[in-house]
Amino acid sequence: MFYGMNAWFLATLATGALWWVAGAAHPAWMRLPPRAAAQAYVSSWSRGGPALAVLALGAAGLGVAAAFAEPDPKWALGSAFMASAFVFTIVAMGAPGHKLRDLAKAPDQGVREAAQEGAQEGAGGEALSVLRLWGRLHLIRSILASIGVFFFIWAAH
Repeated sequence: MFYGMNAWFLATLATGALWWVAGAAHPAWMRLPPRAAAQAYVSSWSRGGPALAVLALGAAGLGVAAAFAEPDPKWALGSAFMASAFVFTIVAMGAPGHKLRDLAKAPDQGVREAAQEGAQEGAGGEALSVLRLWGRLHLIRSILASIGVFFFIWAAH
């Protein structure tokens, strides 16, 4: 039960952080000017991303250990969903994340003009559309991790 409870704990920490980003950080980024929003994303995820990866992979690993220690496939299912959230981050969210990093480093020229005119084209509009896409992908990742937590809770009871 040691492995399972620690898997549940790490998964809950990771999932809670993901939902905080979905409910608080991302909506706040969307209220900023486009380049500032991209810079806020970069600042946040350069620090928080590695921590979330460690939590998700740690939960998945401990869930696998719990599945071997206790013959309950629900631990393995929880691990699979936690690992899938990590893989989804790499595969589906990598390109938008790199694009946001590039937009955050781009010169201000054109971005300020687009934001002032309210135009949804140019670098400013591109940053907003990439942030919207990232938000939708992040929601999917949060749901995957939540399903993993559900299986861990189910296995623990």
